[in-house]
Amino acid sequence: MALRGNNYLAISRFVFLGGAIFRLILLPSYPIQEVDIYRYLWDGAVVSHGDNPYRLSPQQVLHSQREESSSAELTSLANLKDSSRSLSETLNRIHFGELITVYPPVSQAVFGTASLVVPDNASLYQRVITMKTVLTAFDLGTLLLVLLLLRRMNRHPGWAILYGWCPLVLKEFANSGHLDSIAVFLTTAAILALIIGIAASQIKWQLLWLACSSLFLGLGVGAKLYPVILIPVLTLWVSCTLSRRIAVGYFASLLVIAGFSLVPMLATAPAATTRIIAPVEADKISELMPTDEDSAIIAESGLVTFLSRWEINDLFFMVIVENLRPDIDFSTLTDSTSRSHWFVIIPQSLRLQIASQLSAILQCPIPEATFLAARAITLIIFMSIVAILLRRAVQNNNRMYWLRVSFLTIAWFWALSPTLNPWYWTWAIPLLPFAGRRAWTAVSLLIFAYYIRFWILYHVTESNVLGTGYHGEEFFHFVIAPLEHLLWLALLGAESFFYRNVCVVTEADTTCDIH
Repeated sequence: MALRGNNYLAISRFVFLGGAIFRLILLPSYPIQEVDIYRYLWDGAVVSHGDNPYRLSPQQVLHSQREESSSAELTSLANLKDSSRSLSETLNRIHFGELITVYPPVSQAVFGTASLVVPDNASLYQRVITMKTVLTAFDLGTLLLVLLLLRRMNRHPGWAILYGWCPLVLKEFANSGHLDSIAVFLTTAAILALIIGIAASQIKWQLLWLACSSLFLGLGVGAKLYPVILIPVLTLWVSCTLSRRIAVGYFASLLVIAGFSLVPMLATAPAATTRIIAPVEADKISELMPTDEDSAIIAESGLVTFLSRWEINDLFFMVIVENLRPDIDFSTLTDSTSRSHWFVIIPQSLRLQIASQLSAILQCPIPEATFLAARAITLIIFMSIVAILLRRAVQNNNRMYWLRVSFLTIAWFWALSPTLNPWYWTWAIPLLPFAGRRAWTAVSLLIFAYYIRFWILYHVTESNVLGTGYHGEEFFHFVIAPLEHLLWLALLGAESFFYRNVCVVTEADTTCDIH
C-alpha cells in the first residue's frame, strides 16, 4: 500500500511520523531479553567521570573493596560506584563483567554525553530511558537519511518502511537500546554525502561533500568497527566516477579519521589482566573449554575475546568450524561421547589431525585454533565475494549498482560472521531498498528466531528434544539457528533462479512525483 501513492512529501511524512510513533510507544519499556544497555550506562558514567573505560573491567570495580590495591583509577571508579545506588545496581547487571569494554571510542563519547544529562540521584529506570532516547534519536535520524537517500536516487519513499517500520529495528533500538544505531546512522550519512558529492557540479562542492562522507564513515568505524568493510567499496566508487586522485585523498582521509577515532581504545593498556571464563554465548566453545580457575583464559579486553572466541546464531561459520574441530573432551583430551553434528562430513581422524596441526602452528588450544582458522576461511570467502561484486560494479558503474554492492558487502559480511546477533542485521537494512532481491527482506523477520533460544533455556531441559539427540540450548544452536538461515537462503536461491535479472527500480518508482 505504501508504494501506491504518488505524492512524495505526503508519503514521506506519513512514513516518518509512523516510525516516530512506533518508537515512542517502545521507548518507556525495559529491554526484552537484552542486557547490553547496562554496560553502556556504566561506560558512560566512567567517561563522564573523566576515567578511561578501557583500563578496568566492571567486575574489578565491583569487587574492589575486597582487594588491597593502591590504584588511583580503581579507587576513583569504586567511589563512582558508591556515589549512586543506580550505578551500583547497573554494575551488578552487566553481562560478562569480567571483560573490559569492547565498545569503540565514538560510542563511548555518546554514552558519556547521555550520562552527563542524567542527575547523580537518577534511578536506574531514568538512566535506561535516557540512554535509549539518545540511541533512538540516531535511529530516527537514519530513517530521515533513508528518505533523503531515496529522494536522491529517484526511488519511491514508501521503500523507507523497510527500515522505518521494521519490527526488528524497532525492537533492537527503541526497546533494547543497542548502540548499533550510532554506526548505522553515520554509515548511511556517509553514503548519502558521497552520492551528493559525486553529483555536485563544482569541484569545491564535490570535495566538501566527500570530506563529509569520509568524516562520517571514519566516525562510524570508531563507533562499531564494521563500516571498515565499506572503505574499499566507497573508495572504488569515487575512483570510477570522479578520478583516482580524488579517490586516493578520500581513502587517505578515511584511514586517518578512522585510525584517530580508535586511538583511545587501541593505545590503552589494561590496568591489570582480567581472568576470563568462556562466556555462555560462545556456545560450542564454552562446552569445550575447561572451567577450573587455573586454566581460565587471560584476555586484555572484550574485543580480544569477541574476535577469537565469540560464536552465536551462525550457519556458515558453524559448518566450517565444526568440520575442523574433532569430537574430543578438551578437558581430558579423550574421545567425546557426543556424536558428530548432522552437517559434519570430515572424518574424526582427519579433523583431529588438522586441529592438532593448527594448534601447534598458532600456539593456542585446539578450540581457539580451529575458531581462528574458520575465521580465516570465512574472511577469504568474504573477500572473494567482495572482489566479484566490485568487478561487476566497475563494469556497470552506476550509482544504483554501487548501492546494491554496498548492501551486499554488509549482508554477506554479516552472514559469514560467527556472531549473528539480530541487531547486527540492522547494519544492512537502510540499504535494503537497493538490494535487488526481495528475499533479503525475509531476514528481518526470520532473525527473530534467535529469541527462541531464551524460551528453550527457560522451558526445555530434556536431553533429546524432538528426537534430535540435542539437549536444551544445543537444540537451538544446531537445529533452530541453521533452519533460520537455510530458509532465507532458500528464498534467495529460488528468487535468483526464477528471476535472473536483478531489478532495483519498480513501477512505483517511476510514477511517484518526487518534485
